[in-house]
Amino acid sequence: MNMLRVALTLGSIAVIGAWLLGGETPEPAEQVAPPPPRPRPWTPSAAPTAAAPAPKAAPVLAAAVFEDEREVALGRPVYHPRDPDEWQGMRVDLSLTPLCEDSEHCGLARACLDGRCVACTTDSDCGGEEPCVLEHCVQATRLGCRSRRDCPSGERCVLTGYGTGVRGNEGMASTCLAPRGGRAETE
Repeated sequence: MNMLRVALTLGSIAVIGAWLLGGETPEPAEQVAPPPPRPRPWTPSAAPTAAAPAPKAAPVLAAAVFEDEREVALGRPVYHPRDPDEWQGMRVDLSLTPLCEDSEHCGLARACLDGRCVACTTDSDCGGEEPCVLEHCVQATRLGCRSRRDCPSGERCVLTGYGTGVRGNEGMASTCLAPRGGRAETE
């Protein structure tokens, strides 16, 4: 055991001596700057538009509105009522209603009514060339039906899904479809 201590001590002295007598100090390692942070992906719904005016609300009011929306969002969704004989998919959650100036800037194919993005109930709610189908504004060129009354017996009017654009209705279509499979809705 003593021999091991002696060997370690002599080895340490030799390393320190070589370093002191060497006269050269090693160059510091080249420091490489970390890569710049990657930009966050741009999402149309979060980006301001060129036509959007400066906010008019005081910061306190804006914070209060945010708190109210957050509290609602933490609760159970509140869906826009729909005729139980209609297709029950893609129901509009009214607990999440972003602020808006016109329907053109509402996502999820919603309509801008009283400054909020909500479910449409008539074609005039959507504005422009978009008819209202099952509480969603659908592009007129993609309109196949408005309700089950437009479909053959036993079929229902359904929406094909949201698009990836600002409105969310790009590529969305309404079409008649016979119900098959699935499961019963639970409360």
